Amino acid sequence: MILPIPRRKTASAATERPRDPNSAGFLGTGVEAEGTINVSSGTFDVGGRFKGHLRSGATIIVGEGGEVEADIAARVVTVTGKVTGSIQASEALEIKSSGRVKGDITTPVLIIEPGGHFEGQCHMPAADPQALPTAESSVPPSAPLSPSETPTRRG
Repeated sequence: MILPIPRRKTASAATERPRDPNSAGFLGTGVEAEGTINVSSGTFDVGGRFKGHLRSGATIIVGEGGEVEADIAARVVTVTGKVTGSIQASEALEIKSSGRVKGDITTPVLIIEPGGHFEGQCHMPAADPQALPTAESSVPPSAPLSPSETPTRRG
């Protein structure tokens, strides 16, 4: 009689993160790597340890168990783990409540959730003035004023 070999569970469904359909790759928990990673598009997720240079034309996520000692350059960077090194995010950098960043950052948009930690210098380049709406273009000329915006005379 042949008995089936029991399958070993690697992670419960409750602890697995859903796969991003735009995922370009990942460095999983328990994996250590060193060097340079270049990602042309899609999301690259770091859940393990990485040392070196990370470059992406899209998004880099440093997951909760991720520990990165690197220079990072991407459009969007999200940190829930630990990063030591410089970060250049051309669109936005988000440090989640469990995230830790130590190093200089450059980004036009910085979001730090309560509990998130940042130590270093922050450079926030001015956004392109042509891309920003002006006060005149953001309110239609026929828009009525709300009661709180109605001017009052005193005197």
